[in-house]
Amino acid sequence: MTNSERHIKPHQPPSDGSKAKTRTASNSPSISSSTEEASTTVAKVYVIIGAVIAGLAVVLGAFAAHGLKGVLLPSELITFETGVRYQMYHGIALLCLPGLATKVSTAWANRVALCFITGCLFFSGSLYLLATTGVKWFGPITPLGGVFFIVGWILLIVALVKGPSTSSTLSRAPSSAHESHESNHTSNQ
Repeated sequence: MTNSERHIKPHQPPSDGSKAKTRTASNSPSISSSTEEASTTVAKVYVIIGAVIAGLAVVLGAFAAHGLKGVLLPSELITFETGVRYQMYHGIALLCLPGLATKVSTAWANRVALCFITGCLFFSGSLYLLATTGVKWFGPITPLGGVFFIVGWILLIVALVKGPSTSSTLSRAPSSAHESHESNHTSNQ
């Protein structure tokens, strides 16, 4: 075997002329490439938005600690820091959401992400504006953002209980010895 033959990519047929068995969608543990691409695209969006939200939380936290410390009252600084803290929590949650792709359906992940993003805008955004401007009418917006956070977490729990959709169950490993035996039997025919 030559050095180049040892580095065959998994999706390439063997170069020795033998025919590899082709698996169909009905007996394959993988999902179609278009579904994988769509799932990957959604995951990439979550990662980008999560990274932006978490990165902004770091910037805003540093700005509050160094730039606003002498400008804001201690109570206003605490309000601002609360916004930063919840923004970071939910930015990290968005970064982790694609890791649950085998546990939840894409539709449920979309709902959770939308709630977390909206919660960051309303909750953290209103706290930033409330702390820096002193305009009290931003205060009632904060609980609305909190509701979005809570609903997002509830939706995540529901999504985890429901499990992945039928299209993503094709990508999971067999959960029982019987399924594993059936899959081996089908692929050996």
